[in-house]
Amino acid sequence: MMAGLDGILISVNPSVVEQVPFNRIQKAVTVGHEVFGFNTIIYQEFFYNLFQAQGIKGTLPFPDFLEQASHSLPYLELLPMGRTVYKLEFLFTKTPAGPILGLPAEGRLCLKMPSLS
Repeated sequence: MMAGLDGILISVNPSVVEQVPFNRIQKAVTVGHEVFGFNTIIYQEFFYNLFQAQGIKGTLPFPDFLEQASHSLPYLELLPMGRTVYKLEFLFTKTPAGPILGLPAEGRLCLKMPSLS
């Protein structure tokens, strides 16, 4: 019987890349594929591909990310939790609780993000 991990999940999003240089995340993905093969999961692959396309190597402050990726805002999955609710409230449309009560969670979490331009 073998012991150890069967796979790895690597989270990639603007909050992570504020603190962790993207080249380290790329290295984790490369090594993950070498060790775990198809059991390497990139959570939010959209961001991984976006950061690669932008040529990001180091960290990226969130305001800089917003400026560079404003065209992608309608496609982003940013769950309104933690600091997001308070520090980034301008990104989310405010809705009173009444109209969304009883909707599936998908209806409550998929918020329309306004254009920054």
